Amino acid sequence: MAKFLGNDYFLYRNGVKIGRQIDSSFSRSIEFLEKASRSANKSFEATRKSGSVDISLYVDFFASANFLELADDFENRVEVDFILKRDVAGYPEISFTGFIQNFNFETPNVDFATVDLSILLTGDVAYNTQRFTSTWAPLNTSTGSTPSGQVALPLIASGTYNFIVDWGDETQDIITSYNQAEVTHTYSMTGAPYVIKIFGTIQGWQFNNTGDKEKILSISNWGSLDITTEGGFYGCSNLSLAAVEGVLTFSGNNAKSLFRNCSSLTTIGNIANWDMSNVTTFQDIFYACSLFNDGNINSWDTSSVLTLRASFRECSIFNQSLDNWDVSNCSNFDTTFFSCLLLNQSFGSWDVSIMTVGTLFLSNTNLSTANYDATLISWDALTVKSGVTLGVTGLTYTAAGAGGTARASLITNDSWTFVGDSGV
Repeated sequence: MAKFLGNDYFLYRNGVKIGRQIDSSFSRSIEFLEKASRSANKSFEATRKSGSVDISLYVDFFASANFLELADDFENRVEVDFILKRDVAGYPEISFTGFIQNFNFETPNVDFATVDLSILLTGDVAYNTQRFTSTWAPLNTSTGSTPSGQVALPLIASGTYNFIVDWGDETQDIITSYNQAEVTHTYSMTGAPYVIKIFGTIQGWQFNNTGDKEKILSISNWGSLDITTEGGFYGCSNLSLAAVEGVLTFSGNNAKSLFRNCSSLTTIGNIANWDMSNVTTFQDIFYACSLFNDGNINSWDTSSVLTLRASFRECSIFNQSLDNWDVSNCSNFDTTFFSCLLLNQSFGSWDVSIMTVGTLFLSNTNLSTANYDATLISWDALTVKSGVTLGVTGLTYTAAGAGGTARASLITNDSWTFVGDSGV
């Protein structure tokens, strides 16, 4: 079996590097399971890079094992640029740069058309994890979706694409445009969910409550996915992100309706490490995510956010502290927490100095009298905009206490109008 030692790993297609280098190295085994139709006279090729003479090593298939072994035996480690080539149209090439040693040779004269091939790389290998990996159910259909048995990637006209998609059924395509025919894939066997992996540049992804929104079931790695516009996963009612790795990128600075109506969403893996510092709109970001209750978003840098309109509206069970959020640049709080039925937190740490819209802001929530009092007391200490209408239906304040005094001050001194609360 071949052993590889090195720390540079890329994906190539026709000699063009499409993968991303991973700088750190670690010791582990990696399997690539591939399938190709070949006759016995076809081969994989490894070419020695160093030295004055290139040496090509050819590999034959054999039916008795699920791994390949390479011709020749090297006594010493040799630096090589090792490329496993596929001659089937659309299949990716896999390239490894590093050291190679311990080649064993087996070439039985077996002639067959199709083989299952597993390549095992062992040693200090840097593994390319930059792949957008998701699971889909082609049989699920909804209004506006592809027919049963198909999957269409939700690419957009303004996007930038140069990637290989592995559809999970031993077929791959190269995608460079949002509207090429290969963006839609038809499965010959449609019963089980399929894992789709995308390697390369994928800037622009938008379900926006249409297309195959109910076919995507989960994401296990964000890879290089870049959200450039609103509605990224809007309407993906079956989507689970609890175990996702990596971070989601927002080069478009727009998280509007990102997960709106994702009614299966509970928590999101690694969400605390997302860079949200340049995102300007959180409008509808978790709107109607009725099972969402992830407190790790409290670490987000929200200092650039201008609107929180309906950001948590109808998140029925959400009850997490967001006391670290900087909302000092936010003016629109319309229905931010409307109908968050279990929400019981103080928002006294929020700087709402420039709030101009507060309609239904905290209406139909579960803030205790103590938390509502604390919120009022802190906001009264700010220099706020005048004439704000604050929706607080169902909340109670201490009429004869500091909370009641602060509320009265906001009414008298800042012309605020409170809708739906009562004193106790």
